[in-house]
Amino acid sequence: MDRVKKAYLALEPFVRNGRAGNRPLDGYFVEFWRLLLRNPELLIWEGFWSESMRETQRLVSTTAKAAKPGIPVGYHIWQNISFSPFYRAEQDYRTLHRVCRFSQAGNVRQPGR
Repeated sequence: MDRVKKAYLALEPFVRNGRAGNRPLDGYFVEFWRLLLRNPELLIWEGFWSESMRETQRLVSTTAKAAKPGIPVGYHIWQNISFSPFYRAEQDYRTLHRVCRFSQAGNVRQPGR
C-alpha cells in the first residue's frame, strides 16, 4: 500500500497542473506514460479495479440466473469510451460475453448477421 500511495502522490501534481492548463513540456501523453513507467503500481491498482468490476458482473449474473433461470442479463458498454484502446484493453468483451449471454435470449443480433 505504501508504494500505491506513493504512486498516486506522484500522479497528483500531473492532474493538478493539467487542470490548471499547465501543459508538460513533452506533452500530456508522454508525461503520463513516464509516470506509469516510473510507478507501475498505478496500472496494477487499475487492474485490481477492473477485475473487481468483472467479479461484480459475474456475481450479479450468477445471482440473477439462480433466481430466475433464462433471464437475460447484460451490461451497458459506454460507447464514448469503448473506442479507446486503453479501455478496450481492460474490458475484454469475450470475458463479458461469458457472464451476460443476451444472445441466447434472442435480444442481441449476432455479429455478421
